[in-house]
Amino acid sequence: MDVQGHPQEAIRYYHEALKLWPDYTDAHRNLGVAFFNQGQNTKAIYHFREVLRTQPNSLAGHHLLSKALQKQGQTAEAIEELHEVLRIDPRFVAAYNDLGLISLAQGNGTDAVAHFQEALRISPEKAVLHSNLGLAHAKRGEWGQAAACFQRACELAPENPLYRRNHNDALNHVEGSAKQSGQSD
Repeated sequence: MDVQGHPQEAIRYYHEALKLWPDYTDAHRNLGVAFFNQGQNTKAIYHFREVLRTQPNSLAGHHLLSKALQKQGQTAEAIEELHEVLRIDPRFVAAYNDLGLISLAQGNGTDAVAHFQEALRISPEKAVLHSNLGLAHAKRGEWGQAAACFQRACELAPENPLYRRNHNDALNHVEGSAKQSGQSD
């Protein structure tokens, strides 16, 4: 069932399936996604927890639950779920990326840098990871490193205007810092 194209119809069918088979994990996961996409995070959380009740080591279940918890403002619980994802699969790049984004949102550039660097160690060709690392360096005022990260993101995804704009902004900061240090001599 296409959850994106006809979400209300999909929700109805998944509810019918769960009446017949209450532990149908795929129906719970798909309902969770449908509710999450509609902004009904409490219902999404319920269904993602049902996925984990029947499949406690489900990477998708833990990761999706973390997303819904974040949307509900339950950041600590979301972080716990992401750590559980990494306990199950230490190479799950999206979990490191999400931890980095949470750290960035909390103003912790140091932890964000560490999480994005770990994600890039596993998946060095993902432009978004280079961009996010650039954002973390920028948060720390490390504009030269930020510019290098945004440059790499631009190389990997030249069609992305946000990466180009961030790169230009970082270069402007680098140039501004160079001019200021030149004036103070």
